[in-house]
Parts: sequence; structure tokens; C-alpha cells
Amino acid sequence: ERYVGLAYDKGVMRSAKDLPQPLLWPQLQVHEGEKSQTCSAFNISADRPIIGFCPGAEFGPAKRWPHYHYAELDKAAYDDGYQIVLFGSAKDNDDG
Repeated sequence: ERYVGLAYDKGVMRSAKDLPQPLLWPQLQVHEGEKSQTCSAFNISADRPIIGFCPGAEFGPAKRWPHYHYAELDKAAYDDGYQIVLFGSAKDNDDG
């Protein structure tokens, strides 16, 4: 409730009882055509669950989880039937 309240102007939400009820939960809606195009573009299957990793760290390697931990987690998830996708920025290219 606290985070929902932060979306409103300061004077509008004085307490949780001022929130609209019921609280609405965001939902991602994707058309089947877009889903197929994206899966094709990134060579992933729409029939298997996906886990995404963000292995980079904005402020350098001291804040980054070691690559061998990601490799171990990746293998366990893959063995359980998941597809693995990696997310990052151009700054992460040196990390492999």
C-alpha cells in the first residue's frame, strides 16, 4: 500500500484508507504476433519458461556476483527446463 500511495500527490494520500479500493495490480499484455516476432528475433521458444539474468554491475566488479555463480545457477535452471536470457548494457560487454 505504501508504494501505491507514493504514486499520488503528497496531499492526496494521507493514509492507507485514502487509497482506492480494490488496489489494481499492473498486468503486462502482449499480442501473440509480437510474442512470436520477439521469440523469433532472439531465438527463444514461446513454449518454455524463461529466466532472465542481469549479471552486470553499474559501479564495477566489487558489486557484481561472480560469473561462476551465474554459470551454476544457469545450469540448474536449464536442467529444470528453463531458457536463460541475459540482460545488460554496452558497459557489460567486457564481462562476456
